[in-house]
Amino acid sequence: MPYDYQIIAAIFVGVFGILGILSALVDHRSPISGVIVVFCAVGLGYWAWVLSEGTLTLDEIPNAFFRIMGSVLNN
Repeated sequence: MPYDYQIIAAIFVGVFGILGILSALVDHRSPISGVIVVFCAVGLGYWAWVLSEGTLTLDEIPNAFFRIMGSVLNN
Protein backbone atom coordinates (compact mmCIF):
# COMPACT_ATOMS: atom_id res chain seq x y z
CA MET A 1 0.00 0.00 0.00
CA PRO A 2 1.31 3.46 -0.75
CA TYR A 3 0.44 4.84 2.69
CA ASP A 4 2.08 2.29 4.98
CA TYR A 5 5.08 4.45 5.78
CA GLN A 6 2.92 7.45 6.61
CA ILE A 7 0.77 5.42 9.02
CA ILE A 8 3.74 3.98 10.91
CA ALA A 9 5.58 7.31 10.94
CA ALA A 10 2.48 9.05 12.31
CA ILE A 11 2.26 6.55 15.15
CA PHE A 12 5.92 6.82 16.13
CA VAL A 13 6.05 10.60 15.80
CA GLY A 14 2.81 10.90 17.75
CA VAL A 15 4.12 8.77 20.59
CA PHE A 16 7.31 10.81 20.80
CA GLY A 17 5.27 14.02 20.73
CA ILE A 18 3.03 12.89 23.56
CA LEU A 19 6.03 11.81 25.59
CA GLY A 20 7.63 15.20 24.92
CA ILE A 21 4.52 17.00 26.13
CA LEU A 22 4.35 14.91 29.29
CA SER A 23 8.06 15.39 29.97
CA ALA A 24 7.76 19.15 29.54
CA LEU A 25 4.77 19.33 31.86
CA VAL A 26 6.54 17.30 34.55
CA ASP A 27 9.62 19.55 34.33
CA HIS A 28 7.45 22.71 34.35
CA ARG A 29 8.61 23.71 30.86
CA SER A 30 6.59 24.86 27.90
CA PRO A 31 5.21 21.87 25.94
CA ILE A 32 5.18 23.76 22.65
CA SER A 33 7.77 21.55 20.94
CA GLY A 34 5.81 18.41 21.84
CA VAL A 35 2.61 20.00 20.57
CA ILE A 36 4.33 20.81 17.26
CA VAL A 37 5.51 17.20 16.97
CA VAL A 38 1.97 15.95 17.63
CA PHE A 39 0.67 18.28 14.91
CA CYS A 40 3.26 16.78 12.55
CA ALA A 41 1.94 13.31 13.45
CA VAL A 42 -1.60 14.46 12.71
CA GLY A 43 -0.38 15.79 9.36
CA LEU A 44 1.21 12.44 8.55
CA GLY A 45 -2.01 10.67 9.49
CA TYR A 46 -4.00 13.01 7.28
CA TRP A 47 -1.56 12.43 4.43
CA ALA A 48 -2.03 8.67 4.79
CA TRP A 49 -5.80 9.14 4.80
CA VAL A 50 -5.62 11.23 1.62
CA LEU A 51 -3.41 8.63 -0.08
CA SER A 52 -5.90 5.92 0.84
CA GLU A 53 -8.68 8.00 -0.76
CA GLY A 54 -10.63 8.11 2.50
CA THR A 55 -10.79 4.37 3.08
CA LEU A 56 -8.24 4.19 5.90
CA THR A 57 -9.42 2.33 9.00
CA LEU A 58 -7.79 1.23 12.24
CA ASP A 59 -7.55 -2.31 10.83
CA GLU A 60 -4.87 -1.10 8.43
CA ILE A 61 -2.35 -0.27 11.18
CA PRO A 62 -1.17 -3.82 11.99
CA ASN A 63 -1.27 -4.73 8.31
CA ALA A 64 0.89 -1.73 7.43
CA PHE A 65 3.37 -2.60 10.17
CA PHE A 66 3.74 -6.19 8.99
CA ARG A 67 4.01 -5.16 5.33
CA ILE A 68 6.85 -2.78 6.19
CA MET A 69 8.57 -5.40 8.34
CA GLY A 70 8.22 -7.94 5.54
CA SER A 71 9.70 -5.59 2.96
CA VAL A 72 12.62 -4.73 5.25
CA LEU A 73 13.38 -8.37 6.07
CA ASN A 74 13.16 -9.49 2.43
CA ASN A 75 15.88 -7.08 1.31
